[in-house]
Amino acid sequence: MSFTHGDALDVALLRQSLGPISFSNHGYPKPVQDYFQFYGLDYPAAAHFFGTFRSGPYTLAGHVYKPDSSRGTVFLAHGLFDHTGILKNLIALCIREKLCVAAFDLPGHGLSSGAPAAIDSFGEYKTALEDFVSLCAPHVPKPYAAVGHSTGCAVILTHLFYNRQTPFSRVVLLAPLVHSEFWDLSKAGHALMPFVSAWPRWMREASHDTAFLAWFDRDPLQSKTFPVKWATAMYRWEAGLDSVAPLHLPVTIVQGTGDDCVDWNYNIPFLQKKIPGCDIRMVKEARHQLLNEAQPWKTECLDIVREALSGLPRPQSPVKESR
Repeated sequence: MSFTHGDALDVALLRQSLGPISFSNHGYPKPVQDYFQFYGLDYPAAAHFFGTFRSGPYTLAGHVYKPDSSRGTVFLAHGLFDHTGILKNLIALCIREKLCVAAFDLPGHGLSSGAPAAIDSFGEYKTALEDFVSLCAPHVPKPYAAVGHSTGCAVILTHLFYNRQTPFSRVVLLAPLVHSEFWDLSKAGHALMPFVSAWPRWMREASHDTAFLAWFDRDPLQSKTFPVKWATAMYRWEAGLDSVAPLHLPVTIVQGTGDDCVDWNYNIPFLQKKIPGCDIRMVKEARHQLLNEAQPWKTECLDIVREALSGLPRPQSPVKESR
C-alpha cells in the first residue's frame, strides 16, 4: 500500500467530530471517514473501531481492528512526531495475518490532546499504553504482542523495564530509540539553551521512498517544531536505564544501517545487554522509517515482523490494571 496525497484534510473539523471509542459501533461521521481515507486506515477485511479514551490528563485517539477468526492482538506504538496513520503498512500486514490491531496516538501526537510532541515524562507514555491495553482487553483476543517504532520502542521498553508483569508475550522493536543521533552534541546544546521552548524541526530523509517523503512533508498531523520539554524527558528517561534489570522476553530488534535518526551503533549493544538473547536483525542501508521504506527494504522489514509474530505463545501473566 502506498501513500497518496488525496484531498486536504480539515483537521479542526475532524477534531470536533471525535467521540469516545465504542466496540459496538463502527459507523462514523464524514470528517472521520475522510480521515480514514486520507491515511488509508480502513480495511474491508476487519471491523474498525475508532474514538477517544482518557489517560491521566489526556484525551487520546485509538483504533482497534478485528479481522474474523483473529488469532491474537498486536498493540502498536508509533514514533516521535508520528501517529497511527504512519503505521498503515504494519496494520495491513497484521490484518492479513489474522491478528487484531490496537493502535493509538501518543499524547501530543496525531489526534490526541497535549502540547504538540511534548511530554513531561516518558512515564506518561507508559501509562497511556497500559491504559489502552486495559481498555481493549475485554474486546480483543490473546495472546498479545507489542510492536513499536523509534520512540514507540521507548514507550514499550519503559513498560517492560518498570512493570515486569506484562501482557505481551512477544515484542518487536523497529529502529529503537535509546540514544538519538549526535547524542552528546544534542545534549550539550540542550543544556546551553535552558530558556528555549522549541527548536525548528529538522526534516531528515528518513526513507528512500521519495513519494512517501513528499507526502510526509505535507502531513497535516505532523508537528513542525521540536519541543525542548520532550528532549528533557528523553534525557531523564535514558539516565534511568542503566539501573534497570535485564529483561528476559522474546524480543526482535530491526535496525537499518542507513538510519541517521537514532545512534544505533550505541543502541544495539546497549539493548543486547539489557535484553539477553534478543534477536537482532540488521537491514543493510535501510533508513529510519522502516515501515515506509522503498523496496526491497520495506518488504524485508515487514517479512521480519511477520516472522516474529508468526508463533505467538500464550502470555504467562494477566494485564496489570494501571488506573
